[in-house]
Amino acid sequence: MNVATYFSRCISVNYRCDGEDDCGDGSDEFHCGKIRTWRIFFPSSAERTIFFLSHHLSDKTNSTCKDDEFQCRRGKACIPYEKVCDKVSDCSDGSDEPLHCGVDECRKVEDNGCGHRCVDTKESFRCECRDGYKLMADGKACADVDECVEVPGACSQQCVNTEGSYNCKCNQEYYSREADGRGCKRKDGQEAWLLFTNKYYIRNMTVSAARMSLVHQDLKNVVSMDFHYGRQEIYFADVSARVIYRSKVGESARTPVVSDHANGLEGVSIDWVNDKLYWLDRNTQHMYVSELDGTNRKTIMVDIEDPRAIAVHPGNGFVFFTSWNLHAFIGRVGMNGDPETFVRIHSTVKGHEVAWPNALTIDFFTDRIWWADAHLDYIAYADFNGNNVHKVVGQARAPHVFALSVFDDYLYWTDWNLKAILKANKFTGKTRADDHEVENPTPIFFPNF
Repeated sequence: MNVATYFSRCISVNYRCDGEDDCGDGSDEFHCGKIRTWRIFFPSSAERTIFFLSHHLSDKTNSTCKDDEFQCRRGKACIPYEKVCDKVSDCSDGSDEPLHCGVDECRKVEDNGCGHRCVDTKESFRCECRDGYKLMADGKACADVDECVEVPGACSQQCVNTEGSYNCKCNQEYYSREADGRGCKRKDGQEAWLLFTNKYYIRNMTVSAARMSLVHQDLKNVVSMDFHYGRQEIYFADVSARVIYRSKVGESARTPVVSDHANGLEGVSIDWVNDKLYWLDRNTQHMYVSELDGTNRKTIMVDIEDPRAIAVHPGNGFVFFTSWNLHAFIGRVGMNGDPETFVRIHSTVKGHEVAWPNALTIDFFTDRIWWADAHLDYIAYADFNGNNVHKVVGQARAPHVFALSVFDDYLYWTDWNLKAILKANKFTGKTRADDHEVENPTPIFFPNF
């Protein structure tokens, strides 16, 4: 196949955009732009990505030229962009003075093919899209940006994508939408409290750390906790005592609810809707469920190698849990343990970056899970299918996360190496200077609504 030049000379199509002026006028190297990415901010304050087709910077990714410079085709020299199309050849090959200098390709849509907007440049043009859209692979057509997927934290809670935009919604029972249209503010206005343990005691602390009280002491090795909001009860597993206890908030007494065949206790989680207790045992490699008092115990899943964390979602009938075996994974299964409902939503078998998923929590208002990997040193989130994964905290602040919880717009976690309880925005990982040091910290938890 041949292509025609401005001089009506035919050359092989294989010579098109090969970096060589085979036509003598540079026309075979015209319109060879590549897609570049630019980040811009819109009035919604949500960061979106828009793609431009840029011809005079088409080789920018392979050069050292600055943004305001033009790269000559031969020799790859850089010249100021202001010298392009000034009727003086500054490039040895004359590529800065093509025959189409001054041609306005944007005058006619048929000349540029841009779906939304055409921006004329000295030697060419570029296509741009309106707010809320991005250029497709051809560099001309525009497609809607799904901010709910592509923009982390576009909304504090629920996000609804629309053509060219999106809408944010808040849980109407507990939250009201803030003035920016994106954030959600709790209606009660009360400061939240945080439950945590360092193995030997359980304490209650405001998130500002202004107030703290002792809940339980003289424990052996508490490795997990959960909370029943309606009953105001704390459930916690002491792996050395081989017991799962429960206690009323404000009372020092604690009652064993599971003590038989509990030699390898790991994560515990409460179904506060149906009043059930779920837990994992690394010795038996089982997942169990029982009444809140430990009766009617039932094994609902077996052969879970090295199970660790567990979180129940009674609203959609799923249990999320982790395994840090050689083939580590984050799993999801029906609350009755039906094998047909089991799926590894994030796993090494699928090629995902996971090794020691030590901590797991659910944000019931965004329909996402957050987890922490204590070997790869990160905190990330994904949807309930394990898709749209975003890492929010890296190594410096997560060298060995043990437990994790989410409340409002923030993550709270304990780290063995840092010996601290830490806090960060759940979408961005941005922090404030209000971390509080705790000796040998382990689980933390916020009551579910």
